[in-house]
Amino acid sequence: YDVPAMPGLDAVRDRPAGGADRLHGPAPGGCPRCHGTGYAGRTGIFELMRVTAALRELIDGGAAEGAVRRQAVADGMLEFRRSALQKIADGETSVEEVFRVVPAEYLFPANG
Repeated sequence: YDVPAMPGLDAVRDRPAGGADRLHGPAPGGCPRCHGTGYAGRTGIFELMRVTAALRELIDGGAAEGAVRRQAVADGMLEFRRSALQKIADGETSVEEVFRVVPAEYLFPANG
C-alpha cells in the first residue's frame, strides 16, 4: 500500500525516480502465534500536547482550534497521524493495520 508522504517525515519516505513521494511500510507476515500478522501485542498511537507558555496564552485568549494546533506543533507536539507514520517507519505496525483501525479523520490533516 502507498500513502502520500507527509512533510517533515523525510526519514521514513523514499522518492521513486519520476514519481510522487510515497511512504512504504513493511508488509505484514508472520506465524500461527501472531495469526499471520507479523505483530504480537498492542502498540499505542498518541497525540500528546505539552501546554507551553505560548499555548497557555492562546487558550486563555480564546484562540481558534487551528491556531492552538499550529502552536502546539511548533512547540514540538507530534500529531496523531505523524505518530502513526512513525510506528510504520519503525516497523511496529503496517500501513494496512493503521488504515484498518484508525479512523480516517485522524490520519489526514485538518484544514485550519
